[in-house]
Amino acid sequence: MNTDDKKKKQKPYSEFEKQLLMQLVMTKMDIVENRKTDGTSQKKKTEAWEDIACHYNNSPNVSQRANAAQLKKM
Repeated sequence: MNTDDKKKKQKPYSEFEKQLLMQLVMTKMDIVENRKTDGTSQKKKTEAWEDIACHYNNSPNVSQRANAAQLKKM
């Protein structure tokens, strides 16, 4: 296996990055925590996570960019 085929291990998130994510999620908590699974709710959740990721990545103190899926796992 070539070394290019291996996934790069991501650095751990800093305490600032974790706090920033929590603040951003709190602003969208009613959408993100919605238990409904219909198409409209799922679309709103996806849009909310994309918006959170955009704000997260636009912060000057974030050392590594992350997409919505990566932020959900944090």
